[in-house]
Amino acid sequence: MDLKHPTLAIIGFVESQGPISTIAESQSRWAARIFSKNLKFPNKDIIMKRMKSKVTRNTSVMEDYIEYMNDLAEEYGAKPEISTLFFKDFYLGLTCLTGPFLSYQYRLNGPHKWDEARKTIFECSDRVMHPLSSRISISKLFMNNNKNLRDLEELKGRF
Repeated sequence: MDLKHPTLAIIGFVESQGPISTIAESQSRWAARIFSKNLKFPNKDIIMKRMKSKVTRNTSVMEDYIEYMNDLAEEYGAKPEISTLFFKDFYLGLTCLTGPFLSYQYRLNGPHKWDEARKTIFECSDRVMHPLSSRISISKLFMNNNKNLRDLEELKGRF
């Protein structure tokens, strides 16, 4: 690896317990910041030391998903500080700490932040549960005072 100018980025060439697509997005954000000269490329010796410590017998790079995402996001300035979130937005901080690990957390602040990230984090459980729910909402039937007779008849046919 003796490039005079760091102009090559190999994105997504990592093994992890998490989804590669979010790792590739984070790597792309990191590389874009370096190519645009908004972030200084790390010293070659540091990069080689990192690579050698992570390469497995199969010559692939193995990373812990959450740790790797946090390291990358910290380098390009998008890592959320969960402790600070508790003071700024208690429910968001609590959700990020106790809820599932979501890559949307890295869009809350920093370069290319996304205004819908907060809303999307809160709606995650709805997006998971909606496809798993039945087609007929029993609470909807009772809230409508049984006015939707077709749904009521279909519900009766199931039992």
